[in-house]
Amino acid sequence: MRVNDILVGQSSWRSPSEPLYPWVNTISRILSVQDLPELGGEVLYVVSDYGGNHQKSKYLTTSILLMDLGNSSEWELKRRDVRESHLRDGRRMSFKGLNDVHRRRALVPFLKAADSIHGICVTIAVHKSIRFLCTDKENWPSLMPSLKLQARWSNGAFENAMRLVHFVSLLVGGFSRKGQEVYWISDQDDFFANRIFSEDVAAMVSRFTSHYAKHPLAKLGVGTTDLDEGDRLEEDLAAIPDLAAGAVSDIATAIANASGGRLPDGIAIEVPKLSGKAELLTDWLADHGQRLKRPIISFDRAEKGAFRVSRFGLS
Repeated sequence: MRVNDILVGQSSWRSPSEPLYPWVNTISRILSVQDLPELGGEVLYVVSDYGGNHQKSKYLTTSILLMDLGNSSEWELKRRDVRESHLRDGRRMSFKGLNDVHRRRALVPFLKAADSIHGICVTIAVHKSIRFLCTDKENWPSLMPSLKLQARWSNGAFENAMRLVHFVSLLVGGFSRKGQEVYWISDQDDFFANRIFSEDVAAMVSRFTSHYAKHPLAKLGVGTTDLDEGDRLEEDLAAIPDLAAGAVSDIATAIANASGGRLPDGIAIEVPKLSGKAELLTDWLADHGQRLKRPIISFDRAEKGAFRVSRFGLS
């Protein structure tokens, strides 16, 4: 397995006309040259999950799945088959849970089912040394009143929430289409710790989505996997970015550990030896021939300046 930085293909991505941060333009350029599908159905599902919080990881990862619901019926049939064959007890697929024998047996069939999704799973890895992408000590106290937030956010939590809503809003703005219903479902985490935090995040994503999506949406809904009605649909959708986020965090950390503490820029290298679960997911992330596309973007330390943003390609 090799990591490279080659950009090819055509994309359905629409570049933002008014980027709020310089790195938005770089993400836009990366996505604009990749072979990414049109997501033009009536309903666009956006599902996010996160990785890299453990101490050994050098990267925090956010993985965001955008799925054209009406054009992904094959996924639903295959998903139900996987549950019937491997997960009849209702357990949830997750990266952390892959040491469990039942989840391990279900992993490859589950990933093959996910391949049939008409969508895009974008994973963004941010080196933990990068403290601020959206806020800093000088402007975050004034930002919160301007957003009319209700909860008491710490500096770090507010920065992480701003990163998340900007990533989600930017992707919705770039991939959604006029008149779509858009539903964002997140894993239950600190951003959705209670009603007040949830309302703050919903208000933030609404505001920034309106900024990046210049076309009118029919609806923008926000919820968590707690909405799952028992068929495990939302949880299975969330498992896809969960698996991607966990694997990318491990892969990026292994490469950085072997390359002086950060990802090498613009060169192809061999991926160091990984855990079994990360190795399986590396092969899946590197498979660019399936309906579900999975681009990876990294924010890393730079030799000069604060940080650099680049495509993290697996092949």
